[in-house]
Amino acid sequence: MKKLMCVIASGFVMAVNAQTTPNVAEKPQPLPPKKMEKRKVPPAEERAQKSVDELDKIVGLTADQKTKVYNLALNRAKSVDAVFEKYKGQPDKKEQAKMEIHQIRKNYRMEVKNILTPEQIEKIKQHHKANHPQNKQNNIEETIPAKDEN
Repeated sequence: MKKLMCVIASGFVMAVNAQTTPNVAEKPQPLPPKKMEKRKVPPAEERAQKSVDELDKIVGLTADQKTKVYNLALNRAKSVDAVFEKYKGQPDKKEQAKMEIHQIRKNYRMEVKNILTPEQIEKIKQHHKANHPQNKQNNIEETIPAKDEN
C-alpha cells in the first residue's frame, strides 16, 4: 500500500511539474498583430490643440493667446512631421533628425514665451520645478529660453 501511495504521489508531482515548466523545444509565440502595429500618431491639429489645452491649464491663456499658441503649435507639429517624413527609413540619420526636432521645439518655446506675460512665464517655471524635481542639473531656462536668445 505504501508503494502504491508513493507511485501515485510521484506521478502527481511529475504531472504538476509538466504543466508548469515550459517546454524548451517550443518556439516563442509571435506577437499578435495588434502588438506589432506601429503607434498611431494623432493628427497635427489634435496635437496642437492638446498643447494649447495643457498650457491653458497651467497659465490661463486669453482667447487671443490661445489662437496664437495654437498656430505656433500647429506649425511645430507639421514641421516635426515633415522631419520624420524626411528621415523615414534612414536609421543612420536618427541623430540629425533629433537635432532638427530639438531646434523646432526650442523655437516654438521661444515664440510662445514672447506671447506670454511675465506672470504666466513664472507659472510655467513653478510648474516645471514641481513636476521635474529630478532635473536639477537641467537648466530651467532651456525649457523656457530668454526672449533675447536666438
